[in-house]
Amino acid sequence: MSTIKLTKRVVDAVAANDRDQFLWDSEAKGFGLRLRHRGAKTLVAQHRAGGGRSGVVHRFTVGRFGVTIVEEAKAEAKRVLGAVARGSDPSGDRHTQRREMTVAQLIDYLADKGTVHLNERNRRWMPARLRHHVVPLLGRMKISKVRAKDVEQFMRDVTVGKTARVWCDGPVLATLNARAGIGSAHLPVFTKR
Repeated sequence: MSTIKLTKRVVDAVAANDRDQFLWDSEAKGFGLRLRHRGAKTLVAQHRAGGGRSGVVHRFTVGRFGVTIVEEAKAEAKRVLGAVARGSDPSGDRHTQRREMTVAQLIDYLADKGTVHLNERNRRWMPARLRHHVVPLLGRMKISKVRAKDVEQFMRDVTVGKTARVWCDGPVLATLNARAGIGSAHLPVFTKR
C-alpha cells in the first residue's frame, strides 16, 4: 500500500498493470485512487464500519478521475469521512436509497396487497387509474423524493390532459378511456384547511 500526495499530475502518470491497485493520499487519510487493471481511475474514500480493525471496510466512490478534479474529490472525501467520524454511514445511506421503492412499484404493491378491502369493481379500477395517470408522470421517482410541488405539477398536468389516452385491447368491450381534466386531477385529493 503506497502513499503519495495525490495530484492531477501524479494520477495522470500512474499506469495500469495486470491487477487492481490502490494509491493512497499522504495528506488525507482514507482518500485514495483505485486503479483498475483495464485503466479506469476512481477516487475513493475508505473507512471501516462497525469499529476499528474488526469493522467491515467500505469504499465510497467520490468520483471518476477526469470527470472529477482531484482537489474537489479530496474535499468530498473529507466530508464523507467526517460524517463517518460523527457516526453516520454514507455508503449505507447510498445503498438504502438505491433499494428504495419507486412510485410505480408502490402502485403495483398497492394493487397486489392494498385492495383486498375494496369491492371487485374498485379493486380493478383504482389501480388502473393510478397506473394511467400517476405512473407516466411520477412513476420513476423514488418515494422519498416526491415533494408537494411534484404533486401539484402532477395535478396541473392531469388537468390539462397530459395523461388522457384511449387503449384498445381486442374487442370494443375491452376499450379503456382514461380521461383527464379537472375531475381526474382533483377527485382523489383531500385537503384539510
